[in-house]
Amino acid sequence: MASHSVQIRRDTIGLTLNGSLMRLYVAQPQPEGRWPGLLFYSDIFSLVIRSRARRIA
Repeated sequence: MASHSVQIRRDTIGLTLNGSLMRLYVAQPQPEGRWPGLLFYSDIFSLVIRSRARRIA
């Protein structure tokens, strides 16, 4: 079975909407390219969402 090592870029950024700050966690494979996007939404910023985003990236 072949093993693949994928580099994942991880960032936490802030986006201001209607005067409120929304924290965003971004996980994307490297090198950059034309990859499909996926958006998770959680009203509580959880570690489960972070691990799922890294796994899918």
